[in-house]
Amino acid sequence: MDLAELKRHWDGFAKMDPLWSILTVPGTEGRRWDAEKFYETGRTEIAGDLKLLEDLKIPCAHADALDFGCGVGRLTQGLGDYFNHATGVDISPTMIELAQNRNRSERPCTFVHHDQNNLSCFADASFDFLISLLVLQHIHPVYIETYVREFLRVLRPGGVGIVQLPSGDFPGYSAPTLDAPKQFPIMEMHFVPRETFSRWVTESGGEVVAMLADGSAPPFKGTRYVFRKL
Repeated sequence: MDLAELKRHWDGFAKMDPLWSILTVPGTEGRRWDAEKFYETGRTEIAGDLKLLEDLKIPCAHADALDFGCGVGRLTQGLGDYFNHATGVDISPTMIELAQNRNRSERPCTFVHHDQNNLSCFADASFDFLISLLVLQHIHPVYIETYVREFLRVLRPGGVGIVQLPSGDFPGYSAPTLDAPKQFPIMEMHFVPRETFSRWVTESGGEVVAMLADGSAPPFKGTRYVFRKL
């Protein structure tokens, strides 16, 4: 689906069942997610990914962080535990409103609605760290490429990004085309081969430091990419 349609569908999820649409754990559908436990998953996720950077011996400044596809701020609030300022950006205005209303971070968090195939709302070299989990898989690859290149633009030299994305299809699945008829609301699933993602990063002035197996979007074969701006 194109970005206008994507915005409409995810705004629909935000109004229908926002927490489950972001983290589709069985048994939490129908607004049964406990909000405290939901946000705790974000804090745990961020702590784990920053520990991963330590294990990989990748330095990262802790001034400004960006959560791309922030939804209701699950990861953004987790970033607030470690960074001086955390920013969340999302295509859904309703998700952004919910994120603002539910923000409990003790450090500054800013939430930005942006519905273009770019990150023009942010200047070059604005962030030390960027994260995007369970987001790009719902966007058609024709748009994913531009977003990945924008990730490198908004990172500062030496800045680090962590992105999760399915990197392989599974038998019997056919990715939707841009003009495929859509129900409402619906989550599309897409994947990008590892070599393609790596090429986008390299051509945009970065390097992929690690590619780790990621099982957060079964039954797709997923990869968690760690990259940095040169």
